[in-house]
Amino acid sequence: QTARDIKRALALPSASVASSRRTWWPVAAALTVAILAAGGWAVEHFRAAPPATTPVLRYQIAAPRNGQIVLGTNPSEGGIALSPDATTVAIVATVDGKTGLWLSPLDGSPPRLVEGAHNPDFPFWSPDNKSVGFFSGGILQRVDLTNGAVLKVCAVPGFGVGGAWLEDGTILFGMLGSGLMRVPSSGGTPTLLTHLQAAPGERDHISPQALPGGRFMYLAQNETRGNGVVYAARLNDPDQRVRL
Repeated sequence: QTARDIKRALALPSASVASSRRTWWPVAAALTVAILAAGGWAVEHFRAAPPATTPVLRYQIAAPRNGQIVLGTNPSEGGIALSPDATTVAIVATVDGKTGLWLSPLDGSPPRLVEGAHNPDFPFWSPDNKSVGFFSGGILQRVDLTNGAVLKVCAVPGFGVGGAWLEDGTILFGMLGSGLMRVPSSGGTPTLLTHLQAAPGERDHISPQALPGGRFMYLAQNETRGNGVVYAARLNDPDQRVRL
């Protein structure tokens, strides 16, 4: 039963020792095999995986010629968004006094202006990299990059701050003084998705980001400036959230 039993058996007189050996050695051998097998299984299943060799990529994103990227401290100004395929950055930039939406490829090609996207804020990409959503003049809009068409998604009943385009075609967006809103990317009337919690003194839910599997995350700003909290939740149960 224990190592002490083995020691006691080995200490018996020679005749008994021989008998005990015949009794214990198969057990000890089986125990050794079991320990080695278990050890091998543990090493195979619990050993640390080698670190992934993901390359670190660094880019310098330049403003358009004679222009300036708009990244103001005001929460309703400018914006920058990386495409899901990580090849292009959508930026808000001002050139000759006009603010527009520009696409800056990360291969070093010069930025190009998206025609019809006037005075944009908070650009965000569709999952297929073919469209960019943005706010402008109290309207949530999207531009189809394949044909250049700029389409209205919905009127924003407040001050829009950040959008996210989910895989199922739902667009989430934040507003000052409100929970997150949701609307189909094809257009429609936005509806409230998340609710402000009174206990932590939440004042708005902003800057949503899409996550895989119908999930999303967002910033919940509190009454105390700079005391925001990031939460993750599922689209089908948005009030059951996880603090990150």
